[in-house]
Amino acid sequence: MAHDPSPRLAGDGVNEEVRGVVWFSWLAERAHKNNRMMRLRAVLAQCAQWERPHALALGCGKEEKPTVLAQCARKKTTQRSRSKVFGATDASFCPHGQLMTDSIRRATLDDLDQLVPLFDAYRQFYGQQSDIIVAKQFLSDRLVCNESVVLIAEDDTGSAIGFVQLYPTFSSILAAPMYVLSDLFVRPDVRRRGVGTLLIKSAAETARAAGAVRVELATAIANVSAQRLYESLGWRRDDFYLYGVSL
Repeated sequence: MAHDPSPRLAGDGVNEEVRGVVWFSWLAERAHKNNRMMRLRAVLAQCAQWERPHALALGCGKEEKPTVLAQCARKKTTQRSRSKVFGATDASFCPHGQLMTDSIRRATLDDLDQLVPLFDAYRQFYGQQSDIIVAKQFLSDRLVCNESVVLIAEDDTGSAIGFVQLYPTFSSILAAPMYVLSDLFVRPDVRRRGVGTLLIKSAAETARAAGAVRVELATAIANVSAQRLYESLGWRRDDFYLYGVSL
């Protein structure tokens, strides 16, 4: 049975004038409540269209403390802009939970001072003695003569944390230009946060934009971690042996 909210008066002999006054009072009170609800809905609708600070001023919400992620995102928007290769960026968390934003761009001669220690460490990994002078001269020659493409990875402070070097060449079989990904290095203290992946993807995109149809690389047989990374990104090992002779 439906509930009737109208007022009830005891007894059937209640004066009709009294009954009418009671009904009028009840209807007036109900109309007043409906009017208040309509005004409240209008204010809430207006709040929804305004920016949150205005909504807070009207009392339509409560202030919330920004999360760590929101603070990092706000900091990112205020950082100085840097030129990037195809907008290559990567946001990931360091072991302490802080949001880190890494970017990739093409290196120039102005980046030599940052690149040389990384290149020297890369050569040491493959058994060469540390030689800053050789490392600097070699990179300088490549960049001056435009004989290679070096992409540099930077963290959110602008510090160099890795690089990749590509050499342009040709494929006689494919009768088309290609690139050799010769060098890839990420600083040990920032590994396992996606910098290597970002460098490899940027290298492939750089080669594609230059009209190359293929990118090749070689890595040490014992470098299993690098092999897993390449294969996870779609690279496949060829059925060829790599031979060389010292001259």
